[in-house]
Amino acid sequence: MKYDPSALDARRAQYRHALHRSPRLKMLFFELTSRCNLACKHCGSNCSPAESEVLCKEDVFKVLRSVENFSPRPLICLSGGEPFLHPEFFAIARRLKEMEFDWGITTNGTLIDEEAAKALQECRLTSIAVSLDGDAEAHNDMRGATHAFDRCIAGIKNLVKFCPDAATMVTTVVHRGNLDRLDRVYEIVSALGVDFWRITNVEPIGRARDSDMLLKKEELEALFDYIVRKKAEEGRMQITYGCSHFLAAHDRDVRDGNFLCGAGITVASVLSNGDYYACLDIRRRPDLVQGNVKRDDFAEAWNTRFAPFRHDRSDLCAQCLACESRVACAGDSAHTWDFDANRPLYCMKCWGETGETAET
Repeated sequence: MKYDPSALDARRAQYRHALHRSPRLKMLFFELTSRCNLACKHCGSNCSPAESEVLCKEDVFKVLRSVENFSPRPLICLSGGEPFLHPEFFAIARRLKEMEFDWGITTNGTLIDEEAAKALQECRLTSIAVSLDGDAEAHNDMRGATHAFDRCIAGIKNLVKFCPDAATMVTTVVHRGNLDRLDRVYEIVSALGVDFWRITNVEPIGRARDSDMLLKKEELEALFDYIVRKKAEEGRMQITYGCSHFLAAHDRDVRDGNFLCGAGITVASVLSNGDYYACLDIRRRPDLVQGNVKRDDFAEAWNTRFAPFRHDRSDLCAQCLACESRVACAGDSAHTWDFDANRPLYCMKCWGETGETAET
């Protein structure tokens, strides 16, 4: 049968619209704390050691009880800040085990010693993603700490050794300062014995929004060519690209599945202040908060709210309405959508055609 991209895009849109009508919660993130022991230059949440907001464990348990009868159950993802800085992290982990949730963690890896890794295995950790953004020089520079690389590597080794039942992933955010070091990062990551290497590009959010780290058109294309080349090589470690954006002509070559921004239709979050939100990477705005654990049942909020995310954002943007990729893209990702101007801050389709981002 001849490949028909228009038919594929139509089926993709049909699936997305079905989720708008009947959302299916696949991943539920808990921002356990806004505090982090590092202050990364590209942090989308502007986390730092000075932050101190903490989601209390009783509120986590309340939300877990609200979704325990969902069928299928969502994967629970503990994040931050740095989630291991939560004073009762392992009490939460043990409750997840008791309630038989599949659960994962997003972490910088610097606090995972042997004891912590063994405890994670005991709590039946399902998956864990550790951020590693270069060789020692590049990673430490991005983290602003001379010890970050060595502690991250030690943490990954402890996970691989003591958490054999968990899928281990290393996530690398590619920017202008580490693009030329990807082969070195590949050597480091593949030698660690992890299951996945997830690559994404730095985003115009948080601390990186006004920085010089964003990749230019030719640099993005070099990144996509690199991913395609590495995916074609045989090896134990699977290489994936993040969910961040619709990649226009590169989309079907770079990622394994179809682009879909799950914010508010398959993905939700509980922020460290108890607010219900869509994706953690979306800039914090009061008008996008969908409730709070102190006053609202999460399941009811999920089933009746999240309206800002349950439609095609492209319907609101004149530039998107005229775009031939609209059916597949639908306005791209919520975390780089300008909710005031109703347009994408970052559009790889426009960039590829004009040499500029939609922001300019």
